[in-house]
Amino acid sequence: MSVAFESLALELVLAHGAVAFVVAGAAGQLGLLGARRLRGLEVPAARVRTLACTVSAAFVLAFGLGLLAYPHYRVAVRGLVLDRQSPWASNLFDVKENLAAFSLPLLGVVLALEHDQRAPRLSGFFCVALAASVAVIVGSGLVVTLVPGP
Repeated sequence: MSVAFESLALELVLAHGAVAFVVAGAAGQLGLLGARRLRGLEVPAARVRTLACTVSAAFVLAFGLGLLAYPHYRVAVRGLVLDRQSPWASNLFDVKENLAAFSLPLLGVVLALEHDQRAPRLSGFFCVALAASVAVIVGSGLVVTLVPGP
């Protein structure tokens, strides 16, 4: 049985992982700036907006690459390995994907708050929440990737 993009699966997963690290780095910096705001320190809104836009662009790219890699993952990895040998990893992947879907509204709130520039402390809270969420997403993705195959 042939699966879409099967011949590019490895390259797609590697690109997906590389872009995920860009998301993690930018979101981590955003989280640090958010923590500074929560402590009452001044953080330039332009810097927060730039990082939020970087997270947005990289998130969309990672999502697209993940969609292209998913058919091969679903059949060859999840269907043949994870569901049979490591169901916990299969469940962790689902949790990761749901958390990624939850992170998009957090990112939208950060972008909206930074556009208005009226609630820097509230924006800081959402920046920290987004950074924590992205850290769990990337970490769980790495754990699932490290599960040994056949």
